[in-house]
Amino acid sequence: LSYHFTLGFQNIELLEEYTGIRSLWLDHNRLANVSGLNTMTNLKCLFIRNNYLTTLSGIECLSQLVILDVSNNELKEINEIESLQNLTTLYIGNNKLSETSSIEPLPRCKSLSTLDLSKNRLSDYKTILNLLSSISQLSVLYLLGNPVVRSIDSYRLQITVCCKNLTFLDEKPIQANDRFCAKAW
Repeated sequence: LSYHFTLGFQNIELLEEYTGIRSLWLDHNRLANVSGLNTMTNLKCLFIRNNYLTTLSGIECLSQLVILDVSNNELKEINEIESLQNLTTLYIGNNKLSETSSIEPLPRCKSLSTLDLSKNRLSDYKTILNLLSSISQLSVLYLLGNPVVRSIDSYRLQITVCCKNLTFLDEKPIQANDRFCAKAW
């Protein structure tokens, strides 16, 4: 079901009957929250980018969610995602995440393999490196556009060391030679 590039919905409503939907696009509206999706328990993919989301409250009921795209919103924290155990892909770039505590729920998403945190305001490199290293399935990471990238010496090398399963970092593949150099470092 697609309600993107529409009339600028401010609320998610009148979707209660669509209980079997597996993918939903709500891009480019004026949504400030995700309430109204509680009957969509079969939802696997939710694209709700380019809105005005300030909270993900209400998303907890979407336990089957595999892909979540909330990029280009106003989010300052993402505590609600910790209940999304099937989540493999999270796009949360270009939001207002600044405190490391705002992304602490990420390692609790045990299936998370693709993570876009680009263009936020994350800066505490030691805590971020520690947090990223605890996301065991992480294979694709986008972190460019955060102050933390400039504050980490040998950024690519350190991220490669801390994220053992990483295969792509900021659109560039991590080659076997990169991994070898990271281990030697």
